[in-house]
Amino acid sequence: MRYRLYGIVAALLVGCSVAGWSYIDLSANYTPVTGVITSTSVLCYLQKGDNKVVDKVTHTTIEVPCRIAELAVQPGQARAGFTVMARTTLNYRYLSPVDKAWHSGSTRRKGSPDNWPQLGTRVKIYAHKNQADTSKYVT
Repeated sequence: MRYRLYGIVAALLVGCSVAGWSYIDLSANYTPVTGVITSTSVLCYLQKGDNKVVDKVTHTTIEVPCRIAELAVQPGQARAGFTVMARTTLNYRYLSPVDKAWHSGSTRRKGSPDNWPQLGTRVKIYAHKNQADTSKYVT
């Protein structure tokens, strides 16, 4: 029982350390600027998990257009039983505070585009304070 408590405390410390370092890196090295979503694209992949007694194994496929992924999971197909998962790529442009020039970046997120900003939407981008072409899109 005591070792389980030690394990839980250790996991919490590691999680807080990672989250804290992310926050410190973002606030020390990046500055918020306004960016514009220039394009979005959605690809899907198939996922299936095998729960075993000791571990869990997840099988995934390559990313394909969602229409093809939906067809592949129909009954009687080789991938029947898999779940279709969407992944959205957001491309954006922002004005860098380093060289005052426009740069572009992208981020990938799970989920369909109805959960993410649409084309032309202004969003907060974190531009690097020293490197003109480095940015982060944090949701």
